[in-house]
Amino acid sequence: MAPPASRGAATRAAPAPAGRSGVRLDVVRHQRARRVRQRRRLAPAVSALMIAGSLVAVVVADGVVAQDQIRLTSIDQQLATASAQRTSMQTAIAEQTAPPVVVQRATTTLGMVLAPQVTDLPGVSLAVPLPTPNTGATGSPAPKR
Repeated sequence: MAPPASRGAATRAAPAPAGRSGVRLDVVRHQRARRVRQRRRLAPAVSALMIAGSLVAVVVADGVVAQDQIRLTSIDQQLATASAQRTSMQTAIAEQTAPPVVVQRATTTLGMVLAPQVTDLPGVSLAVPLPTPNTGATGSPAPKR
């Protein structure tokens, strides 16, 4: 038994029909070969496009990160300035509200005098209820207008 002939060999071996020249029309085979060539050209182009697109995305992301870093640096400087200003204002308030400064301002600017004797009020026990004060609303009529 003879080995089977390949398709190419079978088409080559077939005699040309009568009335036609020996031109072979392999439309299907050429279309397949064209598709294969297009795929071979298309694959590197698509991969190059994807690589270029990813590089552009990396560059854009790097620019965004750099802009955010600049903005954060500016905000950090503003925060440091505001913190130093707050500390200096707290120090100024503490100096102005110190008891000796308040007494001096009261005696010189406002004309107040120091009390010769300080009297402390006695403590009141909260456990003992106080009597209700007489407001005069129960026994006297309302004033006329």
